[in-house]
Amino acid sequence: MNIEAVTNEIKLVASRISNQKLWVITENAFKEAFKMTFIHKYYAFKFFLAASYKALKALAKYFKESFQAKGIKGILIEAPIRAKNKAVEKINQFWKDWKSMDEKERFDKLLGYVVFGISAVITGGGFDFEGGIPDTDIKLGGIGSHRNLLSHTIIIGFISEFAIRFVTQLAVEAEKEEIAENLPFIKLLAEFSRKYQDYLVNGMWFGLFVHFLKDSKIFSSSRTKPYVGLKNLTVKQHKQIFAANAFTSMAFSVGKANHNKRLKSSS
Repeated sequence: MNIEAVTNEIKLVASRISNQKLWVITENAFKEAFKMTFIHKYYAFKFFLAASYKALKALAKYFKESFQAKGIKGILIEAPIRAKNKAVEKINQFWKDWKSMDEKERFDKLLGYVVFGISAVITGGGFDFEGGIPDTDIKLGGIGSHRNLLSHTIIIGFISEFAIRFVTQLAVEAEKEEIAENLPFIKLLAEFSRKYQDYLVNGMWFGLFVHFLKDSKIFSSSRTKPYVGLKNLTVKQHKQIFAANAFTSMAFSVGKANHNKRLKSSS
């Protein structure tokens, strides 16, 4: 299906809908997208904080017990072995879960990872993570507006996530109103929303994480281009702001708020 066919299909859908119904569909899609965007952030941050707390607590307990029993030297010897064993344990668990899936579940899982990866790469700006959504500020406002607070903070992530959810929810609402019959693109988009919307959104946030982290140069002594409009700050402070937005984006990239169930219930 080419772009022209998709455009014609969207026009056909629009021609079948009265202005009143189009407004209702748009309003419902807007409300649902808004709710899902912020519900996703709640679950993502909750998961990230809980996982971080659990990991730090376990790490602190391990170091305390190991230090008392073996001292610093023992910890340094044992830590790499322990990390390796933990990694092997995770891989074995993943493989066990994988073998328990049927072919359809495996396909859906793999496709989800592909969607995540493509979304991350496109959002971040390719495999070098230069360009992408954040650097559209150059095209829109010129080099003088590059790295402004809209394009290079989590604000752009919220805008992008809402846009993704709004467009996909429009397809779901159109299908719900039974106006997408014999329109393959709309039906495909609605079905995609139910299965892979979270992967798409999470990939977008991960792409922002890598892009912002690269821009921050937080692990380097070299300078970074500062934010536009933020004056009287040191280069280090600019780096810290970039890094803070990067790691917040990473936290948002792991959330899952059961959107698939919500979408199914609305269809």
